[in-house]
Amino acid sequence: MNYYPYFRGKQYELICLREQAGLIAAREFTPIIEPVKEGLGGLLRALGALSNAGAEYHVVANPSVGHHAGVLAKGVRQEIIAEVEEHPGFSWLFQIAEPNDVYALNDWLKKHPNTAILHHGGGAVASKDVLAVLSSHETEPNVNIFGPNSTTRYRSAFASSFRVLLNEGFKKQKNADYSEIEIFSELPATYQDLKMDGFGDYLIVGNEYSEGGGAAYAVAIHITFADPDEDGVIFVRHFVSTTNNTPLDPAGKFREALEKLVLHCNSSKSKLPKTKAIEEFRSLHASGHFPGLGYVKKLSMQHHLEMMGG
Repeated sequence: MNYYPYFRGKQYELICLREQAGLIAAREFTPIIEPVKEGLGGLLRALGALSNAGAEYHVVANPSVGHHAGVLAKGVRQEIIAEVEEHPGFSWLFQIAEPNDVYALNDWLKKHPNTAILHHGGGAVASKDVLAVLSSHETEPNVNIFGPNSTTRYRSAFASSFRVLLNEGFKKQKNADYSEIEIFSELPATYQDLKMDGFGDYLIVGNEYSEGGGAAYAVAIHITFADPDEDGVIFVRHFVSTTNNTPLDPAGKFREALEKLVLHCNSSKSKLPKTKAIEEFRSLHASGHFPGLGYVKKLSMQHHLEMMGG
């Protein structure tokens, strides 16, 4: 499966990458990792785990958010290169969102020809300008990834390359406002009909970036599943705590959300796959332990990867 999950380099996303490196390599997923935190320790450990597992992955050379927004500093690039040790599965990824990025891409490709491109679309950049830059280099990037705002017309200009379409399936809301179930992505069932070679998503985090969350008035556990009765379309169920009028007692709110998840899993109507992450949620329910909200998000991301891996 040509699946491209997009990770921002925050603590629990990097932990998830590190712990699931074996699964990622075995299922031939190609994660995209955007460095966002000043400290590189967690990022380098995740990249090391992916390299050791034999996975393919892209590291964003010009992050759009976080501490490293802009083209990565030379010292940061050198630390990353030293960690991956020219691992054959590693390559850079360059983002294009506005005209200045096209000029920057030209300079970047002079030194880093083996670079995938992420086109954010939105109408600010003309495909002909990007193609003009690519044609001026002997080795053209052959992997073109298109963000949710890209148009069919724009994507068609790169039809001769390997094309991947990113979907923003997770619509971030206040936890208390999530409905019980909603569609997450049709791309696993339709990407080939769209003449794409692969597809991706932002897992259960979404594309919207924030440095950290505030106090939670409600706790939500987000669990994805492929519905066989809907041709494998991916849906997401939101298990939301009942108490949502105070930011106090996140552990109690987690127990309320977890109770709903376990009750649903025990139902004969449940379509949630029995992943290792779900089993860990069950263990947390049995023990009454609250591991922290970051860990809960990591488990939901782990479940999504396991679910996508079949």
